Amino acid sequence: MTAQEKALRPPFLQEAVEGVLYVDQLKEYAHGQVVIDSNASLGDEITLKVWTTTGNTWSGTQQVRTVPTVLEYEIPAGTFTKNMQSEAGATLQYSVKRGTQDLGDSPVTKIRLVK
Repeated sequence: MTAQEKALRPPFLQEAVEGVLYVDQLKEYAHGQVVIDSNASLGDEITLKVWTTTGNTWSGTQQVRTVPTVLEYEIPAGTFTKNMQSEAGATLQYSVKRGTQDLGDSPVTKIRLVK
């Protein structure tokens, strides 16, 4: 694990309860959140990535406008519900980029998906 990964906080999913996302309770979006603190600079690009064990993926990028802040990403519910199977899961991770320099990836957050 790099020093940058140690410094970055893992992302979280607002609707998940103790690591479980009840997909039938989702409306249009789930809300991924990334806490940005003093490790980031104004203008850094934060890309949140989501991938599921059922083959669905999603990503979104935002620029840091204030420090500290919490960036919120609207993840379409279909990312979690499409091809839903028992024992499904999702992984969330974000990366930080400053100009052309890749500053690394956050620790992952694993979520269990339950119908």
